[in-house]
Amino acid sequence: MEAAALIIALFIGFVIQPDQGGVVAHGASPQGVRYVVTQEWNGWDSWSEPYTVRLHTRAPGGSWQAYYVDHEALHWEHCSVRLSEDGSVLEMTGGDKVERTFDLSKGEKSERPPFLPEGMKDEP
Repeated sequence: MEAAALIIALFIGFVIQPDQGGVVAHGASPQGVRYVVTQEWNGWDSWSEPYTVRLHTRAPGGSWQAYYVDHEALHWEHCSVRLSEDGSVLEMTGGDKVERTFDLSKGEKSERPPFLPEGMKDEP
């Protein structure tokens, strides 16, 4: 019984990593398109869906746009992001290693990221 409890505790601590929301990746294209990938802890009542991962982008002079990535994610340590030459398409691989492609002209909704890296905190 103690071994099972230890295994569960190790799984929670090392795989789920509770309450570790924040910025997973961020950067900008040469054209000035900013991006931030964030993860938010869904709480203990969502143990099978621990994190929600979202992509947020902002064109120069524009507002932040949000894109759905995953709502059943485990903790993401990092992700890989590639922007097209013109800054209109973003390709991302992370967490579950599934590649996703986002058309940055079609944001789901205008939404400021819940977490911003230090260099972006003063941006609208």
